[in-house]
Amino acid sequence: MTSRFSTGLISLGLSFAGALVPLLSHAPASAATSLSPISLHAAAPHQAEPVGTFVVVLRDAPLASYTGGIEGYDATAPAAGRRFNAHRSTMTPYRDRLLASQRRLLASIGNPDTIYSYTTVLNGFAAELTSLQLKELQSMPAVLVVEPERILALDSPAGRGRTLSGGSSPSAGPAGTTAALERAWRSVGGLASAGKGVVIGLVDSGIWPENPSFDGVPLDRVQRHTRFPGFTSRCKEGERWEAATCTEKVLGARYFLRGFGRSEVAAAEFLSPRDGSGHGSHTAATAGGNAGVDVAIQGQKFGHVSGVAPAAALAIYKACWIAPDPADDGCSSVDTLKAIDTAVSDGVDVLNYSINGDVAASSPPRTLDAIELAFYHAAAAGVFVATSAGDRGPDSATVAHNSPWVTTVAATALGGFEGGIRLGDGIRVKGSIVSAQQAGPLRLVDGASSAAAGYTEHQAALCSIGSLDAMQVKGAMVLCNRGIGSRLSKSLAVSQAGGSAMVLANDSAGHTYADVHAIPTLHVTRAGGNDVRRYIARDSAPTGTLLPTPDAVRPPVIVADFSSRGPAPDDGLLKPDLAAPGTGVLAAVAPPSNLGRLWDLYSGTSMAAPQVAGVAALLRSEHGDWSPAAIQSALMTTADRLSGRVSPLDQGAGALDPQEAIDPGLVYDAGRDEWSRYVQRLGVGHRPSRAALHSPGRRWDATDLNAASIAIGSLVGDRRVTRSVTNVSESTERFVAGHTGLRGIGVAVNPSAMTLRPGQSRSFEVSLSARSSARYGEYAAGTLTWTGSRGHIVESPTVVRPEHADAPLEVTGTSRGPVEITAQAGITGTVRASVSGPVGARPVRLQLDRAFFDPRLPLAASAAGIQSFDVPTETAAVRFEVASDATADDVDLHVYREGRLVAFASSSSSRERLTLLDPEPGDYAVYVNVPPASGEVKNAHFPRSPALVSQDPAQVTFTGWVLPGRVKPSVELEPRQIKVTGGRTFSVEIDTAALPISRRWFGLVRYDKSADVTHLTIN
Repeated sequence: MTSRFSTGLISLGLSFAGALVPLLSHAPASAATSLSPISLHAAAPHQAEPVGTFVVVLRDAPLASYTGGIEGYDATAPAAGRRFNAHRSTMTPYRDRLLASQRRLLASIGNPDTIYSYTTVLNGFAAELTSLQLKELQSMPAVLVVEPERILALDSPAGRGRTLSGGSSPSAGPAGTTAALERAWRSVGGLASAGKGVVIGLVDSGIWPENPSFDGVPLDRVQRHTRFPGFTSRCKEGERWEAATCTEKVLGARYFLRGFGRSEVAAAEFLSPRDGSGHGSHTAATAGGNAGVDVAIQGQKFGHVSGVAPAAALAIYKACWIAPDPADDGCSSVDTLKAIDTAVSDGVDVLNYSINGDVAASSPPRTLDAIELAFYHAAAAGVFVATSAGDRGPDSATVAHNSPWVTTVAATALGGFEGGIRLGDGIRVKGSIVSAQQAGPLRLVDGASSAAAGYTEHQAALCSIGSLDAMQVKGAMVLCNRGIGSRLSKSLAVSQAGGSAMVLANDSAGHTYADVHAIPTLHVTRAGGNDVRRYIARDSAPTGTLLPTPDAVRPPVIVADFSSRGPAPDDGLLKPDLAAPGTGVLAAVAPPSNLGRLWDLYSGTSMAAPQVAGVAALLRSEHGDWSPAAIQSALMTTADRLSGRVSPLDQGAGALDPQEAIDPGLVYDAGRDEWSRYVQRLGVGHRPSRAALHSPGRRWDATDLNAASIAIGSLVGDRRVTRSVTNVSESTERFVAGHTGLRGIGVAVNPSAMTLRPGQSRSFEVSLSARSSARYGEYAAGTLTWTGSRGHIVESPTVVRPEHADAPLEVTGTSRGPVEITAQAGITGTVRASVSGPVGARPVRLQLDRAFFDPRLPLAASAAGIQSFDVPTETAAVRFEVASDATADDVDLHVYREGRLVAFASSSSSRERLTLLDPEPGDYAVYVNVPPASGEVKNAHFPRSPALVSQDPAQVTFTGWVLPGRVKPSVELEPRQIKVTGGRTFSVEIDTAALPISRRWFGLVRYDKSADVTHLTIN
């Protein structure tokens, strides 16, 4: 099998409409260069060998969402409120049709090695493909998506060590979380009813079944069918796992390894559903572990822990693996897709996915990957999907899983394990500590001054294994810096040197973590570490005492620093959706990779997502007819907004409130038809589809989805947003609208009050407009609230970013006449426009032999045309264009900086273009190649374009521009100051007559105080 580690670069340019497109055609260069760079090699390419493993999705709808429309094939999608049942009689004919279609397509490209076939949430397959087969697939109308395999990571912040993070425990939550959950349990009839009849599926690293959180009695087939009708999973045997391992709690268990590869798995891993890392056990116990389980770690008692939905059953889908090198641990996307496909086919009701996802660039093309598309079909089949937001915070625009049909969960910092150190001079420094017992007073030493022979002061300061001198450290409390090694390895190093306790100090701004260490340990901030360090320096005999609870005041709940933030790539969506506890949470783990422990404290958004999955299971059990969108709405509109200046871009709707979510009053119920319009707008709609892309006479975008939030990433003038709510309570209730926040934004709701009977729905309109006091270019945040006469309070987070102007991205003209740019004003006043350049470039004619180009081995591509460019500092933009004389040709661009791939455009088109704004300086090499024509695929089911392509050398024209950051305008732009009226269009005109026609010209037009930039090309 082709090594999975060699295919990552191919993902850079794949769009999800079945073709390769220019990468980040007008995104910042920093976004492009972060994408899996590779080095140049001069080895001979193997053109006929597979270049990697790919997921191929076909256009016909899969089983989960096929609603009929093809003659002779009945609908296979489940009715609302019903579990997907793969054994219904209508399934077989349509499934056979999908499989036959896949076989015909595979045969048409030479029957490549196939790893998986997908039929439930995707109609497609995973296979090893050559470059030629890729080109064949891209040109087939039947193909919807072509995407390379990716190795994904479980979401946990760096620093803890190899033991992966995950999990949750109500007992470890903030004040009120446990009480709210207990109230939720009482409201659904007690622990025995909390999630009863619901199956929670988890795509993760497996489960450790011997943990008491997963105790249960075996069920025979009849019992399982009676208690969980329609659920069909099985217990797949494997290493240390028998069919009898499954019980009423662990209802089914499978594992998926073909993508990751058996040869890539560590010897310590289990080739079975058994958990090798602990992450999967943690998330499973969080979502649906047994209630009232006693927990003790290293002799310290932690009381009782319970899963959020203790009466729910669990279905395990192991797709994440430990590799020999921890850096290679992860989950193959083709395996996780098969796990999702199987989970929905088995009939799960709720799916938790604590695995990271791609973070798309903040500019078009905005697309969905195959995993998000699979979640779309899962949600269309009634499965609620909870995903982790990612651990790339606190930077903005880092949130993952940006689809409206999944509930994306941020992590809050709980402050549940607080403590401190009392220094010998009486000063106290706060931090995070798990130990319940006082440690000290002890002699206090700085690791930096305690280096063992052969180690540097820096290594000792970091408390690297073996770096500490036992003579100086024995019996002492050691101050260690974070960085390089894991947090747990540092306390182990102190313990091995004879130390009795540790103070771990952050080396930068960030959160502190409660971990179970080898010795009593306090984790403090950078400022706290500096306080301790200064005390050691000034005291001749420094001492310290670790105290578990320095005071009785809990810190406020905040968004964890590692939790990924919005805005989403599609700024008409608000992501994350809400937040749940994600630091220092306690749940089951796998002993082999957790120092023999059955439980441990983990941190990460992986911990937050299963709490939401558990509450979703409570709601599904209590309200069996609610759709995934209705459940998401109930969770969001009842969430508790965090105190302080915390944006919805960080917290979504706020902190999860289990008890309030059970009775939300109103829900916003977006459904299959709206989601279908959304995916069609992105070019990945399936057939047949009955959803119209646009309403007559108006545009439609993500803001128009009937979501429980409102997001407008570019408000120019005013905008009207329509929403519909449904009364899901048992009584008629009058609701009155109100709003808070949204500084500088005018808000009007029509109607402002409405009375709804149980089950009744009503639409309303929200008008938003930017005032002169608005902060243009910045997000304004607020809340839209419906207050009910019977006590329901329904809150929708709202974010709006007003902009001065909405200008076109690309404008093309000639030097024979003026070029006009028409834009829309977002303000009433003055807009100033300016032009950079344009700069001229002479087109270069190239005659290229047709040959494959391996992006990993560009120096071996003797047939490619190579153009070199020196890009200095403060360059505003670079642009590269190529066009073949023959429109039937396929021409590609690959751009390397200092020998590393930074961007490429590789569609099936005869023209390609790449633009990088603010590129990093350096030497750039642009490779132009024309692949050999693949000919026609003579298959009636998969017709290609009938154009016949010549195999003679290709004649192409290449043009490249480097636009300096400071360059005088070479054209006249009038007017430079434009009087504008908000919401109306304005125009500027560029006189190009002075530009010589012997060159082609490229420049940028900017509008002051606006993020919009217009790319100007003059031919």
